[in-house]
Amino acid sequence: MGLSCSRNDPDSVKSKEIDQKLKALSKVNHNRVKLLLLGPGESGKSTIFKQMKILQIRGGFSQEELMNYKPIIYGNCVSQMKILVNAATDLEIPLEASSKDLAEQLLAHHKSGAAWSVEISKVIGELWKDKGIRATYAERGRKYHLNDTAEYFFENVERVSKEDYIPNQNDILRVRVRSTGIEEAEFHFEQLTINMVDVGGQRSERRKWLHCFDNVTAILFCAAISEYDQFLREDNTTNRMIEAILLFDEVSNAEFFNKNSIILFLNKIDLFEEKFDRSPLKEHFPDFQGTTVDDGKQFLKDRFIERTHNQDLYFHFTCALNSKNIQHVINCVREQLLKGDLNQIGI
Repeated sequence: MGLSCSRNDPDSVKSKEIDQKLKALSKVNHNRVKLLLLGPGESGKSTIFKQMKILQIRGGFSQEELMNYKPIIYGNCVSQMKILVNAATDLEIPLEASSKDLAEQLLAHHKSGAAWSVEISKVIGELWKDKGIRATYAERGRKYHLNDTAEYFFENVERVSKEDYIPNQNDILRVRVRSTGIEEAEFHFEQLTINMVDVGGQRSERRKWLHCFDNVTAILFCAAISEYDQFLREDNTTNRMIEAILLFDEVSNAEFFNKNSIILFLNKIDLFEEKFDRSPLKEHFPDFQGTTVDDGKQFLKDRFIERTHNQDLYFHFTCALNSKNIQHVINCVREQLLKGDLNQIGI
């Protein structure tokens, strides 16, 4: 079974050597490799897809694409604050007296579908300062669903409300857009073209996966390692980590992929490390006997590995929002693809 990059020298990828191999590989693979990006909803698949676009395509997103994200960002700000306000009521966490009118304004704005305005941005900014809202925010994940990046946009609500605001790449990486359908992008390494296909991960979207299975070189499977204490949006009785493990079992052992490399991204490692002490892993996985963050990482990694019969498996702990981390992973993936494909053609 394969591993990620060398533990002794994690940055051992040599660009010149890889580029020479890529040229040789392109001649026998007709210059094209197809990577299928799979995983459950909200695992960070689409963020990794966007990172690949930023890091591998010159210029990343066009001006038009950036501007198209503005209404989505505004919608995220309103909808996520609405979730917090409603959760505070459900959890019986009182807001400060001055915030009650603001909360009503926010809910009315959301219900009416009114356009974004400086006024509503100020309402969101003031609500975010409320002690009750902050206390409610601390209960996220276990008792209600909130986007992982909600705090980022609440902290930046004044900036995104300026008249001349243009979303930057950090904003694009953090905005939440529910993946539906199929999205593709091409990345070029010397003479090799990598076609990456991202498919929606919610249960209702998985029937579309079958349409993407032809001519796949490798599977990139993404799972959010931080979601061991959370439940599905579409099924609040199913643990997200259990869902991810079962889905990985299904994908990695599928007849379609028995000759394909599988690269496992255990994503959101930053959130896992942040919550490990305040939300004990043992409460959700009673057979966990460790005590440290590294113990937890190893335990969950093993839960995935023990599920697959595929011997050509690689894994990475990732933070999709960390560009340096993802660039390193991209380099490793290139090396792993070369190893797998070059073994097949005898180079």
